Amino acid sequence: EKVILPFLKSQGIRKVDGWFLTHPDADHVSAILELEGNTGVKIEKIYLPGVLWEEFKEIRNYADNNHIEVCVLFAGNVVQLDKWKMEVISPAKNTDYAGENEASLVLYLTDGDFRALMMGDAGTEAEEAVIRRGIKDVTLLKVAHHGSAKGTNSETFLQRISAQIAVISCQKNNSYGHPHAETLQYLKASESDVYRTDLQGAIRIRIENTGVTVVPYRIP
Repeated sequence: EKVILPFLKSQGIRKVDGWFLTHPDADHVSAILELEGNTGVKIEKIYLPGVLWEEFKEIRNYADNNHIEVCVLFAGNVVQLDKWKMEVISPAKNTDYAGENEASLVLYLTDGDFRALMMGDAGTEAEEAVIRRGIKDVTLLKVAHHGSAKGTNSETFLQRISAQIAVISCQKNNSYGHPHAETLQYLKASESDVYRTDLQGAIRIRIENTGVTVVPYRIP
């Protein structure tokens, strides 16, 4: 109501092709639930990590009530959206994870030379899966778990990923102290340009033939 909907309306967006929910924590699913019934925004598909199917009961009910297709994803699946190729890196099918964060949907998006890695709230297991896949030197990294340094965002991983642009989603003056100073230090050492929603508002990434532009979006 305060961020997503004002942004969609300001851009004249009436249809969302795909909405990816990494895991069922409230801070990752509340936005889509707030859209129900009063927005005029049509969502075509919702993508969920298959290993957390039961935990997404509220979202599945929402999708049923609003006639939205639900797509379940596991490592190795590929989603093609026009020219975008979205590869699922984690979670793996028939695998037990330490918790919902660790089972987060991790996505690798490519379009020509543009490469984006979106880590959800994932930690060590997902980092290892990314490394095994051979991913490194990305254009854009959505930093895991709001910039936490507890069981995620290891120095080795961030150095390998070596993101040109790193985006951290976190609330201003949050009680967890995100992003952690250690994570910011590792990103600086990797020479990543860091953007934070607590400082710059919602972050929009514009990809054009001339390159990649970061456009902070302030709520009117």
